[in-house]
Amino acid sequence: MPITLISIILCFSACEKENNFSDNNNLPNMIIDTDVGIDDAMAILFLLQHPSLTVEGITIAGTGMSNLKPATENALGLIALAGKPEIPVAQGDTIAINSQNTTLRPAEWLLESATMMGLDLPENPNQPLNVGAVNFLIETLSNAEKPMRILVLGPLTNLGTVLQQKPGLTEMIESVIIMGGAVNVPGNLQYGGIEDNTFAEWNIFLDPFAAEIVFNSGVEIILVPLDVTNNAPVTLEFYNRFANNHKTVAANFVFDMISKLMEAYDTFYFWDPLAAGISTDQNIITSEIFPILIIVDEGNENGRTKIDQENGSEIKVCLDANMSAFENLFIDVLNGEYE
Repeated sequence: MPITLISIILCFSACEKENNFSDNNNLPNMIIDTDVGIDDAMAILFLLQHPSLTVEGITIAGTGMSNLKPATENALGLIALAGKPEIPVAQGDTIAINSQNTTLRPAEWLLESATMMGLDLPENPNQPLNVGAVNFLIETLSNAEKPMRILVLGPLTNLGTVLQQKPGLTEMIESVIIMGGAVNVPGNLQYGGIEDNTFAEWNIFLDPFAAEIVFNSGVEIILVPLDVTNNAPVTLEFYNRFANNHKTVAANFVFDMISKLMEAYDTFYFWDPLAAGISTDQNIITSEIFPILIIVDEGNENGRTKIDQENGSEIKVCLDANMSAFENLFIDVLNGEYE
């Protein structure tokens, strides 16, 4: 076969794979793995409103920035608010794979997540599944007709355990989008009172061994680290625009939450909402492949997402975002105006 023809075929195959991810009208079914923090709630409502996306289930990371019981109740309330109370919710483990870092979670943040900043969610007549998050993920992926997309908005405990037990299930995972890590920027542990580790980000730090399993699994990973979210603040301009355009129940709830956050903090960022947006459209970001190693050793680099040319796994790392495009996407989807 002529070299030119081979090149055309290879280019077509690569472009087709990339276009499948970016085609908002042909999205694969998704599972959301979350600790149901404040920004998780906004991300979840965005995804539940997306007209081209089917959320097959929500798995709760009990090792994250919300205790398991309130996280589960809030997840059930969010799907009820979105008019999809039947979506399965499965509870994960409260113990990290091989780490005690969950004991370092700030109590104030846990309370903030549990109470959803004081906002009320509707009652859901359904209960969480009797089957746990790990078994739910294994069963769902095993029985899926085609590979599924997984969005992880908290520690990687659930997915890490799945791939530890069933490494072959990577074939049924189209991609994993992870909000976590800090590659070329400092970490954020200091904002929760940990001063001696300037490298790690909370989601990875809370279960580094789980992150190591996922990163080394060979599954396609799109990492949404602090490198990109640091460039994604919630601005007063965005807030004022959203204030004049929140038409649905979901949009109203997200607007009220952002209002509470703006009263409480000088600055905050679209951490999980940006990851949710990227999970539906990679065209809003620029990225680069880096060899990433998860530091699992105890010490002041524990949980670090470190570039390591010899031992790292190739990970697509988001570095910058078109915030205008993201904000348009976020508002349009929440308002039911996305086409």
